[in-house]
Amino acid sequence: MKTMFFCYVDDGVFLEPDDDEIDKAINDLRNLKDDLEEIWVIEDYIGVNFERKEDGCVKLTQPRLMQQIIVEVKTSTRRVTKHTPA
Repeated sequence: MKTMFFCYVDDGVFLEPDDDEIDKAINDLRNLKDDLEEIWVIEDYIGVNFERKEDGCVKLTQPRLMQQIIVEVKTSTRRVTKHTPA
């Protein structure tokens, strides 16, 4: 099983290649608490953007946090460089 679970306060996200494994994990939680709300599409979670790539990978970014840092250090976006991992 490769299931990952992110939780913040009362919101959680499961990441797993197999939907059946996610169903099992959700059912396990339902045994503890039966008022779970399921939302199957995720685009943003606590400031992290989730983007599904064509190859099935998920890209996680934090553009709002980056903008906040830029504002707080009083720099302009013209001076910010982009780093692309190899």
